[in-house]
Amino acid sequence: MNDIADRVKEIRTRLNLSQAKLGVHAGGVSKSAVHQWETGVTKPAWEALSALHKSLRINPDWVMRGEGSMFEEQASDGLPLGARELTPKQQALLGIFDRLTSSQQETIIRELEDIKRKNEEIVEELTRKTGATRNGS
Repeated sequence: MNDIADRVKEIRTRLNLSQAKLGVHAGGVSKSAVHQWETGVTKPAWEALSALHKSLRINPDWVMRGEGSMFEEQASDGLPLGARELTPKQQALLGIFDRLTSSQQETIIRELEDIKRKNEEIVEELTRKTGATRNGS
């Protein structure tokens, strides 16, 4: 394993992916683009490396320079080691969230903001009712 082409092919074979499927994980690049990476004709663009990192936790430094390990270091739950201070529920949520598309993530964020706003309104209403009850007694 001494060049980018070999490392790209190693990713694909180790994960049992077709060139087309690896292209999907690389941000939607074509099968022929992956073939060109594997034959050394071209190198993956930063966007493709970033997408591989996000979807498969592939270490971009390993792909481009052979430094470090193929996969980003992860906790047993699949999250980066830096996320260990989170609760198990938070880790599970972030693990799921990170595997969604950008548009799905934006939808989830909007829905969570709506839920938070509604909860704040409920708390505010209950606080007013409690205050009115105490003042009226």
